[in-house]
Amino acid sequence: MTDIAREICLFAEEKRLPRDIMSQKQVKDFLDVIETKTAIGERNYCMFRLLYHTGIRKGELVNLNVYDIDLEESQMLVTGKFGKKRIVPMGRNIAENTRKYLKDIRPVLVKESPGQEKVFVTRKGETFSKNMVNLLARRYSERSGIAKRIT
Repeated sequence: MTDIAREICLFAEEKRLPRDIMSQKQVKDFLDVIETKTAIGERNYCMFRLLYHTGIRKGELVNLNVYDIDLEESQMLVTGKFGKKRIVPMGRNIAENTRKYLKDIRPVLVKESPGQEKVFVTRKGETFSKNMVNLLARRYSERSGIAKRIT
C-alpha cells in the first residue's frame, strides 16, 4: 500500500526579501543628487519620491495616467501586473510634490503633445519607458556613491 499523503506539500516555499534594499541615508543621498532647478530634474525628483514612498513598480509608474491621481484624497489608482487595479495611498508630502509637478512642470513637458495622458513624460512629451527609469536610477545611484544595484 502506498501513502499518497507523503507527496503533499503543506507549506509553500519561503520567499526571501531582497538583500540590497537602500537605507534611509542612501535614499536621502540618492534624492539629493537630483538637480531640481530644471523641469527634467523636478520630474525625476517627483518620480523617484513617488516610487520610494508608495512602493509602486516602475511599470506602474510609467503607465500612470493623470486621471488616476486623486490629490484631494492623496491616493492613486494603479494598474499592476495582469491589469489588476488597486488604490495606493500617497502621503501628504508626496501628494503636494506631485501636485506641484502636475501644475507647474508637466504642462511645460507636454506642450508638443497636448493629448498626452501619462503623468511622467519625456522632454518632448512622449511616454516614458521602464528602461529610462532604470537608466536614471543607475545614473543617480552612481552620482550619490551607492555601489549596489537599485531596486
